[in-house]
Parts: sequence; structure tokens; C-alpha cells
Amino acid sequence: MEPYRYLNKTFFADGVEEVKLLQVYDGDTASFLLKDGSSINTRFLAINTPECTKKIEPFGKEALNFVTERLKNAKTIVIEADTNIAELDSTRSRYLAYVWYGDTTNLKLLNLELIEASLAKLLIMNNVNRYNEEFEAAYKIAKAGGVGVHGPIQEDFYSIASSITISELVNNANEYDAKTVSIEGIVVRKLSKSFFMSDNQKGIYVYNTHYDISKFDIGDKIKLVGQFSIDNVYGAQLANIRGVEVLKQGCKIVIPEINNSENYNLYHGQVVKLNYFYCMATENIKRFSKSYYVDGIHGKDNIKIKMTESVITSLKKSNFKKGNMYNLVVGIISYRKTFNEDRSPLFVFCNEVEGDLEISE
Repeated sequence: MEPYRYLNKTFFADGVEEVKLLQVYDGDTASFLLKDGSSINTRFLAINTPECTKKIEPFGKEALNFVTERLKNAKTIVIEADTNIAELDSTRSRYLAYVWYGDTTNLKLLNLELIEASLAKLLIMNNVNRYNEEFEAAYKIAKAGGVGVHGPIQEDFYSIASSITISELVNNANEYDAKTVSIEGIVVRKLSKSFFMSDNQKGIYVYNTHYDISKFDIGDKIKLVGQFSIDNVYGAQLANIRGVEVLKQGCKIVIPEINNSENYNLYHGQVVKLNYFYCMATENIKRFSKSYYVDGIHGKDNIKIKMTESVITSLKKSNFKKGNMYNLVVGIISYRKTFNEDRSPLFVFCNEVEGDLEISE
């Protein structure tokens, strides 16, 4: 792409714009910073890469790493609509885009490269694709190669690893990334359909979309099979769970208390009691959403606490007053790390037990 095609142009007015990378979510989804300071979520046009968030599929991680490496190191990134008009995908939450990257005078089309690397399948909707000929030619060659997404599924990809403890899993995260594991742990908190498990030493966040968690209670020791992943946004987590079995009820729950600035990464995946949190402000996450952030100071750290509308909670924004000090129970699931921002802890409130929030005198 020549510079004249994108210089001094904007995505919503002209269908093309030079942007900065904020976050890569998976092989075909990323967010960018526009010139006006706003962010935009994009779904890459004409391709479909394997899953690596809700479910980990073969080559999903490879596609994620492929995109992350190239965009993170690019001097120039340009997003382009298919018809010079910004269009939303079927979820109505992401804009469809071609993504160009590289040096100012030598930009490469990332969507096409994913096809060529056998990390994505061709996806043409309504026969609309600005680069039809190039994509179809590359896909034909890649498919004939019979590797990557066009090859046989690795026989051991979905196999179950030996039963391990949560501590072993968390302490050796890189070894188990994208592996299917069997673990046991105590349910510490529920968060809508998802939940936190612990072995009273380490904890893990379990992302769940389909299993009925009313079948177990807080304090139950359960056994399950799930796919472990070091997610780009949420860090270490389990997903795609199955085979849930209640082993014991009424187990003792250990919730660490944090009184001052800490290396919060040591508590990732755990539910903790955050003492002496000084409230600075509350802010809506998006228009018409019941979810909101509570911004504040803990020790020397600026942190955000996400209050999600998907959690059954009576806590409203009005429960938090600027200038008040609070003790509250939260789960640590994310660090909101983007490539243009410093790492700052993000906690998610888990209000499933009375007394999770109290004013600190």
C-alpha cells in the first residue's frame, strides 16, 4: 500500500487510516488507537483463524503469536475497510478491516500473510473482497501444502494431561500452555457463569460459558478437565471445561489479605481481600452498560476494579464514594496490558458472599 492511500485519511470518513496497536486478542481480532484518541476493535477481513480464547484449537496460539510479533514490531500500521465504508461484523462490536504493517514505504497485508502461512482459512462473505484474486490464489497454494490448518489434527492436542495441582499448573504455566489438564480445587467465588478455584496456595480463573455452575457451591472441592491458556488479555486461565465432579463439600477457604502495594502478579487467579483501597472515581465502561470501573489507589499503586453487570450484585456505583477507604474481596484476572500502556492491575469484584465490601475506618 502506497502512503498516498492512507496519509491524512480517517477510517470512518475514508475507509483507511494509520493507527497504533493497542491489543491483539487472537489471530484475527485486535484493537487499535485512532488519530482522534479513540480506540477501535477490528475483525480481520476475509480470514478465520483457529480459536485460542474460549476454546484452544490447533494452531490458534501460533496465529496469535504470528500477529502479535508483526504488529508489535511494526513501524507503521494501517487499517482498511473493504469498500471505503466502515462496516461492523455480525456481532456489531468489531469493525471489519484489512491490516497492513511494516515500514512506511513497504507495507504488507497481514490478512493475506496468515493465509500464506497456513494459519487461517479463507472467509469471503457475500462475494465481497477487495483482494479476491490474491487471497484465492494464496489459499489454493496453502491448502495444497496440507500443513497448519490444512493438515491433520495433532493426535495429542486434545489429550488429557496427568492430574496436577493448581499450584503446579500455575508455577509451570509455560509448560502447560494450550494443554488439556485435569485438576482439583476448591470453589472460592462465582462470577456469573465463570468462577475461581484454589488449592489454598495458588488460584486460577475458570472461564465458563456453558456449564451450569449451580451444580456446585462456594466451598465445594471439585474436579474438572479444561484447556489451560496464557491469554493475551486475561493471563493464565482455564476454558472449555467438562467432566465437573463434586468431591467434597464445605471445605475451608483461604483468602489472602493484601494491605499495601504488592507484586499482584503473585496473586494472579486468586481471590484476595484488598484492604485500604482509596476510591478516587467511578466510570462507565460503555454507554447503556450497567458495568463500571472503580478507580483508586492501593498503597502506591493505581488500580482499576471492574464491576460487571453479569454478576448478581446489589452494589451500584453509588456504593463507592470518592475519598472513602474500603476493604473488599476481589479476584485478580487481568492486567489490562496493551502495547501502548503501562501494565496496571485490574481486579474483578466477586460479590457472592456477604461482607465482601466494608468501609475501612
